[in-house]
Amino acid sequence: MNVLGAGLVNSESGDCLAGRVIPGQLRRADRFCKMAICAARGALDAAQVKGEEQGIGVIMATAFGPHPTTFKFLDNILDYKENEVSPTLFSHSVHNAALSYIAAEFQINGPTLTVTGFDGVFCTAFQLANAWLDRQTCKYVLLGAAEERGPVFDKVFDIVEGSAFFLLGQGPRPVYLENKAKGPVQAGQEKRGSMVAALNLYRAYDKGLSR
Repeated sequence: MNVLGAGLVNSESGDCLAGRVIPGQLRRADRFCKMAICAARGALDAAQVKGEEQGIGVIMATAFGPHPTTFKFLDNILDYKENEVSPTLFSHSVHNAALSYIAAEFQINGPTLTVTGFDGVFCTAFQLANAWLDRQTCKYVLLGAAEERGPVFDKVFDIVEGSAFFLLGQGPRPVYLENKAKGPVQAGQEKRGSMVAALNLYRAYDKGLSR
């Protein structure tokens, strides 16, 4: 398995969406979805692969999902009648909303799956992507992670915000997930989200270790 291309949206140096061009058809997307879309575009562009090519599957890992949007929707339920709640907020409050945008934006017709959890969720998604490629379920797998900070969970969790996506394909060079504290394949993300392990893979790719 090879990493053919990678894209990163990271908030370490400020607003991770600052200066990025968001197409007009995505104007109603929330921050979580926009981060994921920008990172996915970066991976496809780096690999020079078009989304409409046959045989692309998409897997995204997230621990917390678009929880700021989810809490806004819950606030709406408390503040308004059920039939007055924003349908836009509702449609963006689920964990797999970002993949729906990605598949539509890049015309991807392959299988899409969102993996959620708190312990090693990106590693689980990584292993699933490897299985899809080994079994030739897909020619490529667009594998990603996304997390968003928000005023509610910020009081409890030290979330690493951003999104990273990788276009994976079959190849002779193995790709490893590493964590200094726990060794290969163990994410150790705990309360920080899926971006911890995803950033490890991105840094390895950026240094040429996975290419």
